[in-house]
Amino acid sequence: MNKLVLWPVSGCLALASSLGCARVDPKEQSTEDAGMGAPGPTGAATGGSAGPGSGGTGGSPWPGSGGADGGRPLFEADSGTGDGSVCGLVHSTLERQPPDVLILLDRSASMRDQVIPPGYDVGMFVLCLLLKNCPPTMSKWDAMTSALETSVTAGAAAVNYGLKLFPEDENCGVADGAAVPIAADNARAINDKLAGTAPGGATPTTTALASAGRYLSTLGRPNPRFVLLATDGEPTCGRNAAAATTAVSNLAAAGIPVYVIGIATEGMADAALSSMAMAGGRPRSASPPYYPVQTAADLSATLSAIGGQIASCSFSVRPPDPPADPNNVAVKANGSRVPKSDTDGWRYGPDMTSIELTGTWCDQIQSGAITDLEASFACAEAVIP
Repeated sequence: MNKLVLWPVSGCLALASSLGCARVDPKEQSTEDAGMGAPGPTGAATGGSAGPGSGGTGGSPWPGSGGADGGRPLFEADSGTGDGSVCGLVHSTLERQPPDVLILLDRSASMRDQVIPPGYDVGMFVLCLLLKNCPPTMSKWDAMTSALETSVTAGAAAVNYGLKLFPEDENCGVADGAAVPIAADNARAINDKLAGTAPGGATPTTTALASAGRYLSTLGRPNPRFVLLATDGEPTCGRNAAAATTAVSNLAAAGIPVYVIGIATEGMADAALSSMAMAGGRPRSASPPYYPVQTAADLSATLSAIGGQIASCSFSVRPPDPPADPNNVAVKANGSRVPKSDTDGWRYGPDMTSIELTGTWCDQIQSGAITDLEASFACAEAVIP
């Protein structure tokens, strides 16, 4: 049987601690099952038919191992194998699909303002500003970019990050696309962009959200998609908070949840960000429903908490060759059959090229409780053991 083993992970920082910190590394595929051949230079295997990767008993229709990227894999998997005792039976390796995360970052002029010093409430902060005796702290921009740089660097190998800034001029300008397009291993590009950017302009939140949705809709792949909105106040530029909330609702309805982070916010911004957080489908289970942060340390903790919620529960799978039927499939987690269910079990992703775990099964993937996952296919009328 095909095995998918989760290795313990340590040292993941911020978003990296949870955001897709699991994948298949085929270069270290196990060959301990009886009759399974070790991969050769051209992918041939003893005991099975030659193919583009490692094979096994009875031959395998599944492509196997490819190149090496170094480092110990977080998942270790066997190649797909056939079983002559059940018609068309093959066991598929599953590869976790990293989430696509678009960081939508407010760079309006107010981001130059100082964050509230630790231990101060808003009233104390206003008073010390008037008296000009506030303890020195970072600007909102410096606090945000510092925490983002740390998190993106730690998680870039497991998360497909992108960056979109708003505004893109010194007024209300927003153009379609991203300042740094979503891609794997994107930390350097994002950090370089942040280092070369300074706050300025107004806050065109509504326009930026709509533009983010258009960009994400062009990606054309089944990876889970998220927007991480980080802003310090209400939308301006002729659009009110209700319009921004509608833009967030449109993203959530398109299957793109929105997390809302409020950076040293106060006053009317609290109501606006709370409304957006509820509309985005991923509010905090506390008041306010958005994620309020005051310092870089707060932000790092918030990013880590959000990361735990959006760890991918979507796994790539290749449809089987005939006579196996892609509609006759069994998914097992830790040896137990997972029911087919849109709400608490497993379901196919778009075009049947991915398997998504839902409900409590996804929770167990994110918590690490599930350490062994496999999908098996067989002929239409065959009973999969």
